[in-house]
Amino acid sequence: MRVAIIGAGVVGLATAHALQLRGYEVCVLEAAEHAGCGASFANAGQLAYSNATPLGSPALLRQAFGMLLGRAKGVSVGIGLEPRYLRWVSAFLWQCLPHACRRNTTDLARIAERSMQRMAIYREAFGEEYCHRTTGKIVLLESIDSTAETLQALTRYEPALSNWQLNATHGSYAARDEVGDARRFTQVLARRLGEQGVVFMMNTSVEHLQAENRGWRVHTNQGDHQFDKLVLCSGNGTPELLGKLNIHAPVYPVAGFSYSFPAGAHANTTSVTIAEHKIVFSRLGELIRIAGYASIHRPASARLKHARQMLAVAKSIAPQAAVYDDQQVPWIGFRPATPSSLPLVGASPLPGLYYNFGHGMLGWTLCAATAEQVAEAVER
Repeated sequence: MRVAIIGAGVVGLATAHALQLRGYEVCVLEAAEHAGCGASFANAGQLAYSNATPLGSPALLRQAFGMLLGRAKGVSVGIGLEPRYLRWVSAFLWQCLPHACRRNTTDLARIAERSMQRMAIYREAFGEEYCHRTTGKIVLLESIDSTAETLQALTRYEPALSNWQLNATHGSYAARDEVGDARRFTQVLARRLGEQGVVFMMNTSVEHLQAENRGWRVHTNQGDHQFDKLVLCSGNGTPELLGKLNIHAPVYPVAGFSYSFPAGAHANTTSVTIAEHKIVFSRLGELIRIAGYASIHRPASARLKHARQMLAVAKSIAPQAAVYDDQQVPWIGFRPATPSSLPLVGASPLPGLYYNFGHGMLGWTLCAATAEQVAEAVER
């Protein structure tokens, strides 16, 4: 049975791997020249199994006016009247309510737990090839909660913190969280899958999907192709494809930024998140990846401004964590986010068409679990 995976990011390739292990004839279609060129390219690198939380929360809701005015730290939301945007924002605000946030947090934790178990396959196979580290994660908190440790205690896990300029006095440590380079992961996995018979059709833009009596016809810029089943792992491109099938996909691109610099004299080895500013410092080999922010429906000029602000904050907090270069152009990635932060996974209303998209900022963390979930749905 021929199954097409549309999208060659971490989610798409993990899905291709799960289906290939089950004996399916798998073909991956990707608009870019290489795998991992979208949201997987230069993300924060965190495999945050213990901290897989939704973007929407009561705390974020309290900052609503600040976000609109550009005064909230780490988050900026634009004003727009487009129906798609208004629908997404309305649903997102609903998901910020306490009961919805608790439910989404529980559901994400369940998926993340399974993903951690499944990622062991990749760690054992080629962990060193994608700069994998199991050094834990520190989250420096805005307020003290029941799990908080003092900053002094946290320096036991990450000595570099004693040389950082921090306002936070407490934080939490998750020993089982990991880091890894998602782009390298997709490149290595693509090569391995190709060696095992998975077909890759790069530079292939999917223009339209057509259901037929036996399967699906995929219309692309490289011609038409016939498959028995399809799995959409196409991130922000999914709403347009499904819209042509009269199916609404509640996904909206949320921009995030990153810089990658050589490690400095006081570089961290443990992944560190500054909750107040929504900034992450991850060690990927000899590089420090500084990433974060959530910019929603903002113009390109505003996004670049926010990226520069993030860099300035990072330098003030950890001046010797990296060898900073003010001339470096930031990477801006668009995460395909649902209002709840929960990905859409499983069978669609149409026979033979399946979903695995909408992971937002958690694609790297959740990809192994959702790949298994959709592969199980295809088997049924």
